[in-house]
Amino acid sequence: MAPSSPADSTTRDTALWLWPPDFVDCDITADLPDDCLAHIFQFLTAGDRKRCSLVSKRWLLVDGQNRHRLSLAAKAEILPFLPSIFTRFDSVTKLALRCDRNSFSLSDEAFAMVSTRCSNLTRVKLRGCREITDLGMESFARNCKSLKKLSCGSCDFGARGLNAVLEHCKVLEELSVKRIRGIHETAEAVKLHSSSSLRSICLKELVNGQVFESLVASRTLKKLRIIRCLGNWDKVLQVNGDGNSSLTEIHLERLQVSDFGLSAISKCRKLETLHIVKTPECSNSGLVCVVERCRLLRKLHIDGWRTKRIGDEGLMALSIHCLLLQELVLIGVDATHTSLSPIASNCKKLERLALCGSGAIGDVEMACIAEKCVALRKFCIKGCPITDVGIKALALGCPNLVKLKVKKCIVVTGDVREWLRERRRTLVVSMDGDETKGPVMVSEHGGRGLETVVEEVLTPVADGGGDAELAGGGGGGRLAMLKTKLLASKNFVAFTLRRWLQSEATGYVTFYVLEELVKQVHLRGLRGEHGGWIDFLAFCNQRALTPSSISMVSRDVLVAFLTTFKKKEDLKALQCRANSLLFEKLKQVTTENNTPEQMLIRLTMNHPEFSSDYSFPSLSNDWLVSDIGMKSSTVMKSTDMIAVDCEMVLREDGTEGLVRVGAVDRHGKVILDKFVKPAKPIVDYRTAITGLTAHDIEKATLTVVDIQRELQHYLSDGAFWLIDHPKVMDTALVFKFSNARNSRKPSLNDLYKEVRKEGVSHNCVHDAAASMNIALAFIKKPFDTTVTPSKEMLEAEKSRLFIHRIPSYVPSEKLNLVLAGEFHSTKFKLDVKPAKTQGGNYCALVVFDSSKEADQAFENVNGYKERDSFGLPQKLSSLKLNSGLSASCYVRKMV
Repeated sequence: MAPSSPADSTTRDTALWLWPPDFVDCDITADLPDDCLAHIFQFLTAGDRKRCSLVSKRWLLVDGQNRHRLSLAAKAEILPFLPSIFTRFDSVTKLALRCDRNSFSLSDEAFAMVSTRCSNLTRVKLRGCREITDLGMESFARNCKSLKKLSCGSCDFGARGLNAVLEHCKVLEELSVKRIRGIHETAEAVKLHSSSSLRSICLKELVNGQVFESLVASRTLKKLRIIRCLGNWDKVLQVNGDGNSSLTEIHLERLQVSDFGLSAISKCRKLETLHIVKTPECSNSGLVCVVERCRLLRKLHIDGWRTKRIGDEGLMALSIHCLLLQELVLIGVDATHTSLSPIASNCKKLERLALCGSGAIGDVEMACIAEKCVALRKFCIKGCPITDVGIKALALGCPNLVKLKVKKCIVVTGDVREWLRERRRTLVVSMDGDETKGPVMVSEHGGRGLETVVEEVLTPVADGGGDAELAGGGGGGRLAMLKTKLLASKNFVAFTLRRWLQSEATGYVTFYVLEELVKQVHLRGLRGEHGGWIDFLAFCNQRALTPSSISMVSRDVLVAFLTTFKKKEDLKALQCRANSLLFEKLKQVTTENNTPEQMLIRLTMNHPEFSSDYSFPSLSNDWLVSDIGMKSSTVMKSTDMIAVDCEMVLREDGTEGLVRVGAVDRHGKVILDKFVKPAKPIVDYRTAITGLTAHDIEKATLTVVDIQRELQHYLSDGAFWLIDHPKVMDTALVFKFSNARNSRKPSLNDLYKEVRKEGVSHNCVHDAAASMNIALAFIKKPFDTTVTPSKEMLEAEKSRLFIHRIPSYVPSEKLNLVLAGEFHSTKFKLDVKPAKTQGGNYCALVVFDSSKEADQAFENVNGYKERDSFGLPQKLSSLKLNSGLSASCYVRKMV
């Protein structure tokens, strides 16, 4: 080869000068056998191998005779060159023919020529070869009878061509078919011959993939993958229902398949790997059927997608029957410690676990995994509301953990990364903000790893706090300039809690939050209107400062930098991070100089359920963003209070909607009493509770945003908020029952007997005034917030049963009839509580006339009796629906 430059020529001449004269012109590989030379070529890249073939005629010949893989651009223009190509490469056994969509591909004639010249082909891949018809496939099949693997996509031949391949290629083991236009609605069936040795089938994006039914029924079939194919697949899967199937791996993705299809799969007793991805009709019942029979299951991937019909019930069955489980991936599945704990305890061989996009997975679930999942080696969690506490627990409790991936868990901070490096030096960690790509969690057989599966399905984080909530946004503090003092839809809360303490430490707390927020932004590489943190320092003529000297910067600079972020995703990350920082920091501030108002706020904040009740999962488009700016320090010392109560109705999508708002000030003056125009259709006005009817709402013209704007005036003075339901000074969190086993929060009626008489509906103005009176009584003379239940209250609690974790597909209007069969009684009233998230589980309260009737109904429930985390007795009951499906839920006593 000629040198490409004078420098190359000089180098070559120098190299030749170093060799003896008699050694320069000889071939040092002349004595090397052709087989050894060919073996060396196998370790070269495609480019290097091409260059080696130009060294000499011998190398050209050896390369051609030992080239077993060949990929060609299968355009029509290649036809004249085919004889010379396959004269040189006469040992090809693996051939790929690809043609782009803008060109004409090889014809039947050319494809027949290829099959004649390469009769020993064992693997063939066809992509975009639209000019090849059934006749071409028949000719190919007759000539290439040694074919073991065929993969075809975006081609025009149909069932006739595939039948010819199955007839003549007796040793065919793998068949992959994707977007074959000839497989249309009127296509003939693809038939499998009795002597076939087919082991694997992959069907993708087919209009009428059901024509492959006979192949699915093959007794030799080991792997079955059906992805994004139209039509109902229950019937096709039922052909394996005789129990003689050899299937060990099944992958179902974006299909119309229900629990009947899963029931058919359950008869594949040798099944080891199962993927159920975005199949909305599959539920717990189908999964239970599978795991009860397929006890050799080692890998299970579930993507609950939008319906989330698979949850704790199915996973608990998994923990009982599939003790050989090694890999578990749950995406969009609301698994809790109820199911994760037995999985971690019973599945001793579980080495790889991925949990993604679930609002139900928190630090409690992480603690269960850490405590009991001893064999765990690779763990991935994405889009779940965990904190640093959960990550630390995992690292301390899993001795064999080698790889950890944490993504889009916005409450997790960067500090935990340093902590992990100190405690687990050998642990490979991948988190948001890493400059390099994190490690790929690969399965033991080299297949697609957990990371690949997780990255393909970007599931949003499920709501953890129900409907969007009405939040207060006024007041002081530098963080007001972040413009994230949000107004939501049900109750009111200040975003950053900056007005909650009036001690001198508050200034330090605010600066601490600002500093940590800027650090988080810099670590993640976020960019505002003036770029990143370094760019902003240059913009403000602060070049002398380094990125690490954030603590030396004034508050004004920190605030100014944070206000340059306008994107909602950036604001979301800042909001969640600020909430987390303030919750932890304010708890550490001394309580010596707290006013009674601040004591109430601290009692609210220290409640175990405060973090979950007060977390905002997103920045909704219809939330009002307050633009008040920085306030004077007097705002921090404000003792103004406003009490707010809302009336909620049940909407068509299963969520609650705001229809009336009442608010009173500290002096009992009504400052707001308005009806709200619902944004979505209403299905239940809850007249018995709200006292509202359709007639009351039909004339409403104000929207939630209008109400927020009216209340914004009162937020500007740093007022505290008092409400019946959670936010800020929360009477339900401030007060607690003396009975530690009572999990119910005290209602306003429990605390203030004069607020409402029996049988009288709510009035949001009266309820708001009652909340204000309770707070003022405490402020005048602080008292013990422990509530001792009266005899009447205990009797009322004993006459109730709590039904929870009811699947969303169980119609609430039919629940009364279903429960009547379980309780063997119809003498009860049912109060249904909507799901916090669309498509999530909901709950209901069953009220009987007496405690005796409630006890008898509980005993009549057929289910396994256990105790919940509060020690209260409950049963896991199976409900039979008229549709033929079954659903599971828990029936629990109240005391």
